[in-house]
Amino acid sequence: MSDQLPRDPLGPSRDARYRASTFFTVDQTWESMKARQSTYPLRLPTSVRAEVERRAKAEGSSVNQFVATAVAEKLAVMNTAAFFAERRSKADFAAFDQIMSRPGGAELDDDDRLP
Repeated sequence: MSDQLPRDPLGPSRDARYRASTFFTVDQTWESMKARQSTYPLRLPTSVRAEVERRAKAEGSSVNQFVATAVAEKLAVMNTAAFFAERRSKADFAAFDQIMSRPGGAELDDDDRLP
């Protein structure tokens, strides 16, 4: 990571310590490693940035790679939640209750019972 920071568009009225400790660029890879890449100026609280740098170093990856992976994981979680919410909206709970109340099936083993 370069020690030279991008110029702050809000000017010198901003706290210099905040600017110096929280501003860096994240490369975001969308389609593949060779696909288009974009940069995004990201401001993080000092404590969050320090933790990101510590964990990226522990994983042996760059800060950019760590942040890009974290964003991708968050998007996957949000997409999964949206997928199941959509599926839930299409569910037929009356049919589910009917299936669950029908007789049959094997008795539970002792290991399968709740205490």
